Amino acid sequence: MFRHTARISGWLLLAALALALALAVWFEALFILAVLAFVAVGGLVMLLRNTRRDAARHRKTEEALKGSKEQFRSVMGMAKDAVIVADHQGVITLWNKAAQEIFGFSAAEAVGEPLTLIIPDRFHEAHLRGLERAKTTGRGKVLGQTVELMGRRKDGNEFPVELSLTRWRSSQGVFFTGIVRDITRRKRIEEALRESEQRLRQLTENIREVFWMTSADGHEMIYVSPAYEEVWGRTCQSLYENPRNWMEAIHSEDRERVSKAFFGGAAEKGYDVEYRIMRPDGSVRRIRNRGFPIRDDQGRVNRIAGLAEDITELARHREQLEALVEERTAQLKKSHASLRVADRLASIGTLTAGLGHDMNNILFPIRCRFDALDWKKVPADLRDLLEATRNTIGHLQGLCDGLRLLAVDPQDSRASGGTTSLAAWWRQVEPLLSKMLPDNVSLRTDLAPDLPPIKVAPHRLTQAVLNLIVNAAEATRGGGRVRIWGKLDENQTMVTIGVTDDGVGMSRRVKQRAFDPFFTTKKRRLSTGLGLSLVHGVVTISAGTVNIESEPGKGTTVVLKFPVAAADALSPEVPAAAQRGRAVVSLTDRRRAAWVSNLLSIAGYVVEAGENGGPGDTSLWVTEPTAQNLKRARRFFAGQPRRSAIVLGNADADWTRLGAVVVEDIESLESIRTAVHAVSSRDPETKA
Repeated sequence: MFRHTARISGWLLLAALALALALAVWFEALFILAVLAFVAVGGLVMLLRNTRRDAARHRKTEEALKGSKEQFRSVMGMAKDAVIVADHQGVITLWNKAAQEIFGFSAAEAVGEPLTLIIPDRFHEAHLRGLERAKTTGRGKVLGQTVELMGRRKDGNEFPVELSLTRWRSSQGVFFTGIVRDITRRKRIEEALRESEQRLRQLTENIREVFWMTSADGHEMIYVSPAYEEVWGRTCQSLYENPRNWMEAIHSEDRERVSKAFFGGAAEKGYDVEYRIMRPDGSVRRIRNRGFPIRDDQGRVNRIAGLAEDITELARHREQLEALVEERTAQLKKSHASLRVADRLASIGTLTAGLGHDMNNILFPIRCRFDALDWKKVPADLRDLLEATRNTIGHLQGLCDGLRLLAVDPQDSRASGGTTSLAAWWRQVEPLLSKMLPDNVSLRTDLAPDLPPIKVAPHRLTQAVLNLIVNAAEATRGGGRVRIWGKLDENQTMVTIGVTDDGVGMSRRVKQRAFDPFFTTKKRRLSTGLGLSLVHGVVTISAGTVNIESEPGKGTTVVLKFPVAAADALSPEVPAAAQRGRAVVSLTDRRRAAWVSNLLSIAGYVVEAGENGGPGDTSLWVTEPTAQNLKRARRFFAGQPRRSAIVLGNADADWTRLGAVVVEDIESLESIRTAVHAVSSRDPETKA
C-alpha cells in the first residue's frame, strides 16, 4: 500500500514541474517557477519522510498481527471447548484440538468437510435450511444463543452438546464460529438428579407421614408434602405463606414445649417430640415430629428436615396396652398370691398323703389278722372284744382312706378308678369330712338307701364334696347346718348329690361367676378361688351337670348330677372250706403277698411262692398285670379251662378275655376278699 502511494506522489510532482515550465514559457514569470519548484521539492521531501514512517508502521502492524495469530493459536489449542469455523457454504475452515478430542476427527479430516460431518443424519435437512436462511437474511434460530443439540462422533455415536454460534463478515465473505461443549456428563447428572427428585416426590407425596424442610432458622418453609393437608387439615400453601402455621394448630398445653424443642436445639442436634394438634373441624390428633439438621460442605447447618407422623391410633392402642398390662399385672399379683396359697395346700396334701399311707401300713396287717380270725373258731367271750377292736380299726382305716382320697390330684387321669359306690365311699370319707366342719356347724346326712354306683372316681368325688362342705361351713359364719343328700332320679339314669347350707347365700352376679377360676368373695389369704372351678371340672369330666340354687340371706344348695354306672356285686364272706388245690402268689409287695397268702390258706388253698414270678403247675395264680405276666397267663390258661387267676392292679381287657379276675383297688381288702370268693366258688373240689 505504501509503495502504491509513493508512485502516485511521483507522478503528481512531475505534473507540477511540467505545469511550472509551461507557465514560465507562457508567462515568462520566473518567480512562479521558483515557487513551484520549491513546493515540489518540499513535497518530495515530505513524501520521502512519510514513506519511511509508513514502512515502520507496516512492520509493527505485521509483527502485532503475527503475535495475535500466535496468541490465537495458543488459545485455540488450550480451549476445553471445541471451536469450529465454517464459511457461508457450511464448509469447515477451522478445527481446534478440543474439537478433535470431542468429535474424534483430526483437523486434516475435518477442515474442508461440510458441517454435516458432525451432525446426525436426521438433522441434516434442518441444518441446511437454517444455513440458507442465515446466509440470505443474516438471521437464524440459533445465532447469538446457547442451545442444546445432538452431535455425532467419528464412530457414529450420538451425544448431547451445547452450542454457542456467532456470524461475522470479512473481505473474504461471511463466516460462522461455533463453540461446542460436550455435556454428556452434565446430562447424566441432571438425569440422575431428575430421577432422584422424582423418586423423592413420589415418596413424599404418597407416604402418610408429613415430610418437611425449612431454612436453618425455621422462618422459611422450603417444602412440605401433601400429607400435611390430610393430617393438619390446612393447605400447604398456607404453610408456605406462614411457616409457623403448623405451630398455631398445636394444643395450647403443648405449644411452649414444642417451640423450645424446635427453635432451641433443632438447628444443631435435632429433636423428637410428641404433641397434640387441633384441626379446624375440632378433632384432636397426636403427632410425633422428628427433625434433624442438614449441613453443607463446611459443616454449617443450612436446612432442617423432618417427618411428622400421625400417631393418634398408635397412642390409643398404646394406652390400651398400658392399661391391659396394668390389669394383667394386677391379675398376676393376685394369681401369685393364689399360687402361694396353692403351694401351701399342695404341701398339706403331700403331708396328708404321707400320713394316710403310713397309717394304712400300720393298720393293714392288723386288719389282715382280724379277717383271718373271722374264719376260725374264736371263744365267745372274746368276740365282743374283737368286734370293738375291729370297729376302732375300721374308724382309723376310714380316716386313712379319706386322707388318701383327699390327697389324690383330681385332674390326674391315671389315678381315676372310674366308678364309685356311694355307700362304701361315704363310710370311708365320713370320718374325715365331719372333721372339716367347725364345732358350731352341724353335719347331717340324707343319702337314699341302695343308691347305684355312679360314673365318677372316688377321689374326684371326695375333692368335690369336700370343697362344697368347706364353702358351706364358711357361708354359715356364726354357726348353722350343712346337709349332704342324695337321690336317684325318676328315670334311674342319674344320681343327684346335693350340699345345702343355711348361710348368707349368693347374689346373681356371684352365681354367674362362681365357677370362674380364681374368682372368690373371700379374702385372698383364705382362698385360691379354685374350689368351685374344681367342682365344675369334676362333674364335667364325669359327663354330669352342676347347678347353684341360692338367694342372698336364704342359703345355698349346690346340686351335682352323675350318670349311673353298672352295679357292683356285694362282697360276701369267704366261707371256710376244704382243701381246694394249690395257689401261687407272685406279688412284689411282700406285705400284700403275705396277707393274700394268709387269706387263701384260710380259704382252703395250699399256697406257694411263684418260682421266678411264674404260675407253675397250679390251679390259682395271684399276680400283677405286667406284659411278661400276660404272656405267662396265656400259656397258663392254654387248654386248662378250670384254672383261675387274680390280677391286682389296672389290667387291660386282654386279662379279662383270658378269664382272670381283676382287682383295680389293691388297697381295698373287701375287693380282694370278693375276688377270692369268686374264684373259690367256681369249683370247690378242683385240685391241682
